[in-house]
Amino acid sequence: MNIIFGSASGIGQSLYQDYSINKKEVFGIDYIESPTTNYIYNLENLENISDLASNFEESNIESITFCASNQNQGDFIENVFKTNVLTFIEFINLIYPKLDGCVISAISSVHSISSNPSNLYYSSSKAALEAAIRNLAIKKSNNSFYIIRLGATDTKKLRENIDDIELLGTLLPSGNVFNKKEVSNFIYTLNTKFKNLLNGAVIQIDNGVLSMLKTK
Repeated sequence: MNIIFGSASGIGQSLYQDYSINKKEVFGIDYIESPTTNYIYNLENLENISDLASNFEESNIESITFCASNQNQGDFIENVFKTNVLTFIEFINLIYPKLDGCVISAISSVHSISSNPSNLYYSSSKAALEAAIRNLAIKKSNNSFYIIRLGATDTKKLRENIDDIELLGTLLPSGNVFNKKEVSNFIYTLNTKFKNLLNGAVIQIDNGVLSMLKTK
């Protein structure tokens, strides 16, 4: 079983399709009903996460990929943190005793390292997510925990939060934002072929953004 959080759109949806095309069992979790959602769950609901975890008591879990995120700065900070880190980490804690040879990946953001004043909730929640994954990676087990620290990727959520995605592209060294399908293919390959190399890894795919310094 391959579990994906945030499966209804963006990278999560694309990754779900990658698993399906390769005839691997996949289970999508999202608060939005979609062809790639098997279980509707709002990650702001931390209190009932045990109900979700109970669905996998008899499952052999090969991978868990966390693609969900709340980038709404106008939301309550507790909702942002529940969606972006707290509920997922509690889910992992609940099912950890049954994980055996599982690879767990969490998509973080360049905002966890360098952001702007209007992105406080989102950037701090992603930094917390990275810290939690690093902590899980130091436990003695045959599981692998790793982070994808990702730059601008052309998804529905990015377009909802960026007024001009074409302009954004011109600010990047390559002139283009990332393609979600290429990102999901990369994660799929890591999860299926290289999981034994990944524990504790932070894989930064940032298009050079974090190496840039701009002053006015």
